[in-house]
Amino acid sequence: VVYGPVRAMDVPAFLKDGMQASKAMRTVEFNLLDRIAVIPVEVVHWSKWLLALFAVSALFAAVGAGDYGLQGFGKSAGRLLIAFLCGVVLGPILFNWLPGRAFAVKGVFAGVIALLAMALAGLLPFSGAACVLQSTGWALISLGMASFLMLAYTGSSPYTSISGTLIETKIGFRLQAVAVVAGLVLLLFPLLILLKGF
Repeated sequence: VVYGPVRAMDVPAFLKDGMQASKAMRTVEFNLLDRIAVIPVEVVHWSKWLLALFAVSALFAAVGAGDYGLQGFGKSAGRLLIAFLCGVVLGPILFNWLPGRAFAVKGVFAGVIALLAMALAGLLPFSGAACVLQSTGWALISLGMASFLMLAYTGSSPYTSISGTLIETKIGFRLQAVAVVAGLVLLLFPLLILLKGF
């Protein structure tokens, strides 16, 4: 068995040197350009789910914070889009600088960046009990979503082993699911209070 280079671009040099691979040919780095190259694949892969979330957010548009009708949907869609972009695009770009070793943990910090962007865009109002519940719900959903999307990068990276990926996925997915479900409950809670009033 002859083991060749990791990258296809090194095959001509490998063949020219009598099928001898240098150390550089056998080294996998996953640098910034490598991570950016994966982003379009992940965007296309997850975009159909984002569209489904847009549809679901239309149902929740009238929940809390005085958001009703088209304006509420626009805000909900904006929050989802920010969380999506931070998890799929910004997270991989900032991978080396985000705290933590686990991809899911790095995704949480990408979610924190998403929350800051939402706050700066005025998408997380905090006036009134219903607004606080909604904002907290969106915070949990955004953190869970960004963490999940970053966790998906484990299959595109040389940084994780199979056993490490299995452990991180098992623990991370459960925590992400709890965060999203809790967030949805908080989004629904003001609506339940409203229905109870009737």
